[in-house]
Amino acid sequence: MKKIFRFLAAALLLAPSYVFSQIQYSDIEGEVSNAAKSGIKIAESIIGVVLAIGLVNAIYQVASGKHESRDKIIGWVVAVLLYIIGIIIINKIVL
Repeated sequence: MKKIFRFLAAALLLAPSYVFSQIQYSDIEGEVSNAAKSGIKIAESIIGVVLAIGLVNAIYQVASGKHESRDKIIGWVVAVLLYIIGIIIINKIVL
């Protein structure tokens, strides 16, 4: 029984080195890059939706004559500018 256990333990210790020797690291880098690009696109879309909802809210505030409507519009413009600057920086770094 001990011999079988030792044999299985040795086989399990050697298996990862065999598996990892077959991996091409350029393929892994390509897949990671594609996953990062997909994640960035999803984040861009989510932030775009949030900004669109914020614009609708700001327009509603202006239409209803609320006192803080100007602050909402200015805040929305600042958010859009930060979003654009952030996307440019991320695209320069990742892509």
